[in-house]
Amino acid sequence: MRASPVRVETPPAVLAVLLPLLAGPFQEPEHVLLYEEREERAFARAIETLRRRRAPVSLVDADPAVVASFLSTLSGIPFVVHPALRKAIADGAARPVTVDLREISLLSAMEILAERSNWRFLFKRSVFFLTTTENARPRVSLRLYEIGDLLFEVRDFPAPEDFGLLLPSGQARREPEPPVVRTASGLKAEQIVEILKKSVVPGSWSEEGISAEVYGTLLVVRQTPWGQRGVRAFLRMLRGGG
Repeated sequence: MRASPVRVETPPAVLAVLLPLLAGPFQEPEHVLLYEEREERAFARAIETLRRRRAPVSLVDADPAVVASFLSTLSGIPFVVHPALRKAIADGAARPVTVDLREISLLSAMEILAERSNWRFLFKRSVFFLTTTENARPRVSLRLYEIGDLLFEVRDFPAPEDFGLLLPSGQARREPEPPVVRTASGLKAEQIVEILKKSVVPGSWSEEGISAEVYGTLLVVRQTPWGQRGVRAFLRMLRGGG
């Protein structure tokens, strides 16, 4: 008996629906959100505080110690100058900062301060360290995600058109249509990776050490802590968890 070929069918609307939902929330802010993965919960609480607190920010030729004291006082979160930034200031490799901002969230103020001064804010041990760009490179970690439930194949077997009919003598029944195979999520493994890279920190995947691949039913991701957070949210959304 000749085996029938299998048609693989993926709903073409899936990409169109998911990309608008996923493209925005997981853009990694360039200057502020640098943290160690094991402190994600404490970091999230600190960021929420910084989003809520608003104040005018006026600083003239302020060195990192002045900025750290100013932000600590307004936010209630410890800010400390890292030795690497102290050395950069002493060597003339980093510069003081001047800003005059009307009432603004402290998180937005930190982003502007980082951009104008070329400093970075690194969250570690529940403290924000003002440091140099070189000292604040996000650490990349490897995580394995089981996605067998998303790739589980569901087969639909179309009934033949002449099913149940009595055929004239000598007339052969038609070959049945090949089964239609779809996955539980409506996506194949390569499509999951494609959407992931377009929607979770999309500018990062070409960087050295950053990658996402599927091996069998395992999604293997090398990303920064913020990127891994986005991957988890992405998979929750695919599973209908929002």
